[in-house]
Amino acid sequence: MLDEMLGFIASNTMCVLATTGTPACCSSGRLPIPHCSLMAYVSIEGGVTLYMVTSKDSRKFLNMQEVAQVSLLIDDRHLHASALHSGTKALTVSAIAELQLASDEYERARALFHSVHPHLDSLIHQPESALIRLTVRELLLLTDSETSFFEKIA
Repeated sequence: MLDEMLGFIASNTMCVLATTGTPACCSSGRLPIPHCSLMAYVSIEGGVTLYMVTSKDSRKFLNMQEVAQVSLLIDDRHLHASALHSGTKALTVSAIAELQLASDEYERARALFHSVHPHLDSLIHQPESALIRLTVRELLLLTDSETSFFEKIA
C-alpha cells in the first residue's frame, strides 16, 4: 500500500497545505488557528520529498518557521467530476518542512519546479520567495468513506 500512496503523491501536482503557528506568532494572543492554502508542488524520491514555493512573508511560511510539522491533503476529485464523490481517493500526508535549502538543492528544486509549473516562474524568481522542502513522515489514504490505510515512513 505504501507504493500506491507514494505513487499518488508523485502522480499529482496540487495539494492543500495546512500549517499552524505557536501562540507567540499569533497577533490575537489566542490559540493559533490552522491555516490552509492551495499549493502547487513537485515530488522526488518516489514521492517521499516534495518542494513548494511561497512568499517569505506569507502566513504559511511564518507558521512553518514556528512549527515545522505540516499536513497536506492530496485528492483525485478532479477525475470524478461527472460522478461526484464516486471513487474519489484522498491522501493525508504528515510532513516536516525545511525552509533553508543548500544552494545546490535549491537550484535543482527550482529547475524541477519550473519544468512542472512554468506558469509560476514569476513567483519562483521573486527575491521574497522561498523554496520549501517537505519530508513525508506519515500517510493516511481514504479510498471510500469506510476504508483507510495508514503507513509510517521510517
